[in-house]
Amino acid sequence: QIAGDALKRNITALGPLVLPLKEQLKFFFNMVARTAARGKAGKPVKSLARSLVPLPLFRSLVNFTPDPADQPLPSPKPAARAAGKLSPPRPRPEKPEDPLLKALPPYVPDFTAAFEWICVHTGGRAVIDAIESNLALPPHYLEPSRLSLWKYGNVSSASIWYELELVAEHGNTCGEHRPDGTPPPGGAARRLRRGDRVWQIAFGSGFKCNSVVWQCMRGS
Repeated sequence: QIAGDALKRNITALGPLVLPLKEQLKFFFNMVARTAARGKAGKPVKSLARSLVPLPLFRSLVNFTPDPADQPLPSPKPAARAAGKLSPPRPRPEKPEDPLLKALPPYVPDFTAAFEWICVHTGGRAVIDAIESNLALPPHYLEPSRLSLWKYGNVSSASIWYELELVAEHGNTCGEHRPDGTPPPGGAARRLRRGDRVWQIAFGSGFKCNSVVWQCMRGS
């Protein structure tokens, strides 16, 4: 959970600097719609949601009704407080599951639109699997990280440099150099090219998460 929170803060700061405008707009509209669906938006946001989301399902976003569970509980009676006997708290009604929020999951930006290569701290298979799942990355995208873990083990944050070397050496075919690896889709081999962008993600004590973005000046 701590690592996930650190990664979330890092991505929140990095995203606006690297993501295409299309991905940023998708994320913004999703955030506006979810805020409106939770009933925590003000009138300007409700008006924006009404104008941006024309589908009938989404029009219900502007129908805001206060949730009784969010209302403050009444204070105990003065007599009960004076006697040192507080009345039992009023049971809070269970919030019904909102089908609209289920239909509007948080949007995960497509980071493959910003980076051709991603090198992840090889803190173990679970770390790689979690980042792949949370960022919705194609399986072959983190093969440099998996190959580095298979060849060198967990070498902590130094692993991102081993991975960069593997990217320069094998390109997107790193999965073919370890058992049970994932080859690129369609078997289309690709090497590091001029203009490609590489994203390195590493974790450290504190708990910290840091990112470095490189742009390739010469193909491999």
